[in-house]
Amino acid sequence: MLPFRSMGVVLVVDDDFDFLAVLSDTLAEEGWKVLVASSASAALRAARSTRVDVVLTDVVMPFGDGQTLESTFRSDPLLKDVPFVFMSGTIRYVRELRDSRVLVKPFNAQEVVAMLESCLPSDPQDDVNREKTSV
Repeated sequence: MLPFRSMGVVLVVDDDFDFLAVLSDTLAEEGWKVLVASSASAALRAARSTRVDVVLTDVVMPFGDGQTLESTFRSDPLLKDVPFVFMSGTIRYVRELRDSRVLVKPFNAQEVVAMLESCLPSDPQDDVNREKTSV
């Protein structure tokens, strides 16, 4: 049996509760600490109370979209460097986000894990520095 490896903290934002539950369970099994939010405002509250390594957000939600959430993070000095990965099943939004990290729904566990891992620092020393600055 391989030792458990902690990947980081991911904030998953989606208004589909069933999808949110399945995705958060999958990511937890892969070693991620998962925070969930069903709206942009809840995501912002979660990120302000707990250090987040990456945000995985749906693009279209009823009360605040993923792009607006990212803009809000960019204007906050404590959250401005948190990487974002967008999820969408709508081709129009995928095209609009072509310069961003985007997962096209439906996607599989390997795709989402690989995308999230690409957002983490590659140097282990970065993890030490991040821990020191988050306390």
